[in-house]
Amino acid sequence: MNQKTTEAGKLPVKPMTYGHGNAIMILVADRIGLGPALVAEARKHLKGSDIHAMTGAAMEKEAVALNNRIRSDALLLEQANAQAEDLKVLYGFAERKIPESAMKGELESTADNGPQWTPAQSRLAKAEGWDIFDCSGSDFGRWRVLRIDDPQAWEDMLGFVPPALGDDEEAWKLVMEGAESHHVAARDFVRTNNRVAYEAMSQFASRLAKPR
Repeated sequence: MNQKTTEAGKLPVKPMTYGHGNAIMILVADRIGLGPALVAEARKHLKGSDIHAMTGAAMEKEAVALNNRIRSDALLLEQANAQAEDLKVLYGFAERKIPESAMKGELESTADNGPQWTPAQSRLAKAEGWDIFDCSGSDFGRWRVLRIDDPQAWEDMLGFVPPALGDDEEAWKLVMEGAESHHVAARDFVRTNNRVAYEAMSQFASRLAKPR
C-alpha cells in the first residue's frame, strides 16, 4: 500500500463509507475477543475488495448486533473505541499521530523504568520497515510498534530507505515472530510500557498461528 504522501510522514486519508464502518466494527469485536462472524470478509473489504450485496447486508447485521452488545458495557466500549481509532489508521481512514520530532530523528524512544529501546535497536527495526514510536495522546497507548509510513523521508537521516510494509500488522508479524535481539527487545518494551498495544499484537500473533 504505497500511497503518495501529502507531507512528510503523512498518507492521504481515504473516504470512509458505511460499509467500511461495519467492517471496522467487526474487526474491533475480533480484537477485543467477541468472536464475530465475517472477519475475513471485513478485512478484504477494508483492503479494497468489493463485496457482494448479500455479504454487505450480513456484515451490516453483524455490526449492528455487535454495536448493541458493546455499547451496554462501559469497559468494552472503552476498549472498542481505542481499537476503532487504531483500525481507522491501519486501513488509511485517519491520520497517524506521530510527533514531528520522530520524522527528524529527535525522538528518544525510552521509558522511565524497565526495558529500554535504544538507537541501535531502532536502526535495526527501521531496516525492516518498522519502529517503536511515541504516540502520546493516542487512545491506543503511547509506545507502539508501527510501520514506517513514508520510507523515503528517512533516507537522509539513515543513509538508506527502509522497506515499505503494507500495513502495521506486517510490522507486528515481524516483531512477534522475530528471534533477533531487537525483536525480543521490542516485545519486552511494549509489553512493559503499553499493555493494550501488546495484547493487540499478541492476539494478532495467535490468529496467525491457528491452522487454517
